[in-house]
Parts: sequence; C-alpha cells; structure tokens
Amino acid sequence: MIRRYRLEDRAWVLDVNVRHYLEVEAFSSDFAAKASEALDAIEAQLEDSRSGFWIAEAGERRVGSVFFCPENGSDDDRVGRLRLFYLAEDQRGRGRGKRLLRHAMQEAAEAGCAVVRVSTYDRHRSALALYAASGFRRLCEAEVLAFGRQMRRIDLECELPGPRQ
Repeated sequence: MIRRYRLEDRAWVLDVNVRHYLEVEAFSSDFAAKASEALDAIEAQLEDSRSGFWIAEAGERRVGSVFFCPENGSDDDRVGRLRLFYLAEDQRGRGRGKRLLRHAMQEAAEAGCAVVRVSTYDRHRSALALYAASGFRRLCEAEVLAFGRQMRRIDLECELPGPRQ
C-alpha cells in the first residue's frame, strides 16, 4: 500500500536513511544532519499542491518512501525533484520500488509537473537501472566528494505526460 506521509513518519524516514547510508554506504556522520535538513525543507512544503510525499507499507510495516517537490532554483515551476527515495533492502526486487516511483510520477504529472529530476550516485546501480527502465535519461555526471566518499553523482530527468483528463 502507498499512503501519504504523516509527520509521525519523520523519525522512521530519518532513521532508515541514516542507518543505510552510514552502515551500508559508509557515508560520514554529517549525512544525518543533511538528511534532517532535507526533511525540514520537504515538510515546509507539505501544503504545496505541487508536492507529494508518500510512504510504502507492507502490512503494518513501513518499507519505503519517496518525496516529490518543485525543483529549488528552477525558473520553471513545472520542474520537480524526487528526494529521499528509499526502499527497505528486504523489499527490493519485488516491484515495490517501481510501483512507488510510478505512483510519485503519476501524482507529479497530475499536479502539472512536466519534468522530474533526480540525482544519485554511480554506486547505486539498482536505482540507476530503475530510473532508466522508467524513462529517465542522464543529464550530466560529475566526480564529487560527498559525505566523505569520492563518487560520481549522476543527474537524471524524465519528461512526464500531461495530467489525466
């Protein structure tokens, strides 16, 4: 099931992202503060009709999240960005990530968004494959030092169909 984000989901979203990126990805501890700042920015847009925030559940358990909001700094309000897209490791490979991404993109299109952007790193091969299969194309790549790791950041975008009639 996919449902709207509630403020009481914040601790879970922060915990799973911080745990994953510190333990699995070996990011530096400053990731926790950046993730909290990202949630602050997202929650400031909860009432924005162009934004959407969703939690995926399996039974009573939260297993994923994805957030969509207008792109900061874009002069086109029809451009949005996916943030904090997460799916529990034991849920991957079951189509849940694809359904969660599809849900976010459909909602974005219905809110009038024409383009969705997302950034990830080259080490996230499954995410890159999911984005490619979902119609995203690579915009640019850059070597970056992020959270104590030298990585290649990959920026992607996908054009969306117009809202359903």
